[in-house]
Amino acid sequence: MRCCLAMISCLAVSALDAQPVPTAPLALPKYDIVVTLDLAAARFEVSAVVVLPPANEPRTSISFALSELFPEPSTQLVIGKVREDSIRIEKSNRPYSRAGWGTNTWRVVPRRPIPAGQPVVLRVSYRGSGDLKSFVFSLGKQVAFAAGQNSAWYPQIEEAEPHPAGRLRGLRATGDLTFVVDTSVVVYTAATLIAKKSDTHHKTLRYRIAKPIYFSFAAGPFIEAGETYYLKARATARSDGARAKKVLRVLEHEFGPDPFEQFAIVEVPTSDAERAGFAGASADGFIMATSEFLDKPFNTAYYGHEIAHQWWGAAVRPTGSRGIWMLSEAMAQFGSLRAVEVIDGPAAAERYRRDEYPGYLGQGGKSYFSLAAAGHDAALVDLPLDGEWSRALANSKGFMVWNALSLEVGRADFRRILSSIVARYSTSRIRWEDFLKEVNLGAKRDLSWFYAQWFDRPGAPGWRVTTVGLDSVPSAVVSQDSLPYRMTVRVDVLSERCKVLTSHVVLRAEPTNLLPLPFKCGRTSVAIDSTYEIIHWTPELRKEFGSH
Repeated sequence: MRCCLAMISCLAVSALDAQPVPTAPLALPKYDIVVTLDLAAARFEVSAVVVLPPANEPRTSISFALSELFPEPSTQLVIGKVREDSIRIEKSNRPYSRAGWGTNTWRVVPRRPIPAGQPVVLRVSYRGSGDLKSFVFSLGKQVAFAAGQNSAWYPQIEEAEPHPAGRLRGLRATGDLTFVVDTSVVVYTAATLIAKKSDTHHKTLRYRIAKPIYFSFAAGPFIEAGETYYLKARATARSDGARAKKVLRVLEHEFGPDPFEQFAIVEVPTSDAERAGFAGASADGFIMATSEFLDKPFNTAYYGHEIAHQWWGAAVRPTGSRGIWMLSEAMAQFGSLRAVEVIDGPAAAERYRRDEYPGYLGQGGKSYFSLAAAGHDAALVDLPLDGEWSRALANSKGFMVWNALSLEVGRADFRRILSSIVARYSTSRIRWEDFLKEVNLGAKRDLSWFYAQWFDRPGAPGWRVTTVGLDSVPSAVVSQDSLPYRMTVRVDVLSERCKVLTSHVVLRAEPTNLLPLPFKCGRTSVAIDSTYEIIHWTPELRKEFGSH
């Protein structure tokens, strides 16, 4: 057994020298999309020209994904400069847990294989009408919105075979995006407006996307207030925008420069958002906030979470099934925590970690114990992809684990590591294993012990502290519950004669740890992690939820 452990240790240390390589970005498609949007009639028409780069090998078919909300599209295929008149269209459905949220894969099969080196052009047109809702997609009579990384509202070329759970694997793209809307409608999309023309009733807006993104938009009777798009006039518009910019600046300090060329907050009706599966959503270059939250005082945690998704979930996207929730929801929640600590102060951040942030959907460290008591607990790296409790677990225990890792590595070093990851992987995808390697390389040490206890197993630590040897050399005995954890913890020693003494101590992953206490300080008491930086069971939590 000792030889095996030594070998494992050597392998782990050698992994520090293995430089992770970003997932190679595939040749990306280029689009020319025209969206005709009639909000009053709840009607949506799309005509898309998709240019695919030549392939290195012959292709027998071309596939694209499109939301199941739309019926069979009209499709044409041009190979080189010749339209292929004889094509077969095959459909396969990828259902989702909610009706209308699934995706259809449309496979276009020409009569003969497409030769290597030949460019391919797809022409796809379709329409939808009525009250249509999918994941972060809505067609309503007041507002329409869509996030391309969540729902295939336009024909998306995917980077790999369909995901087993039906999740979209669309490629980012460049190109032109044109909207034909009523003159009263305002459109927001993270792109450069290159042309505009109007007549009595309609206007045509043409945008250019030069940097690869997922195409997303919001359209409605918006009132523009700087970088915020409201559905009604609000006295707080100026201050809300200023506070959102402050959150953005804090997160740039934590994660690196804003990965997109634009940023805005767009209001969407609360009922539409709920039916589209969110209370706040982040798309490339903007976030969608509900009317409910915009009607309330500015909530730093809420906006911190959604804006942090610009880095984690929008720019940096995981691949594979492992660590998806940790690299999206949990990391966004960690960004939210950092924003709260900097803007609202340490006391607000401690409440967030220990309990919840006021008015923020009941989210905070304490909700983990409620989930665990209900039987919803699992290793953070392998949370079910479609479990709603997976999101809640990432937003409770998950963000606290990132906080613990940040402290273990050092705040400044962790910022540098995350900024480097964003810079290297913002145009590709990252595997969980490569993320961990990047952290090891940046920290210049092997942190596999941290990963094993926090990511690879469920549960949370708990401990009891007793003081002994008061008549001789006083000490504190820290007894860990169940599986012990290795942790660097803050220790506060309170005494009759001495001031409060604070230090940071490494607890070994053993059932008991003996901590020497200052001599000649009289009777003492000891508090470990008094500011609750590390998620753990407390006597109060044991009483409320039981120790699981």
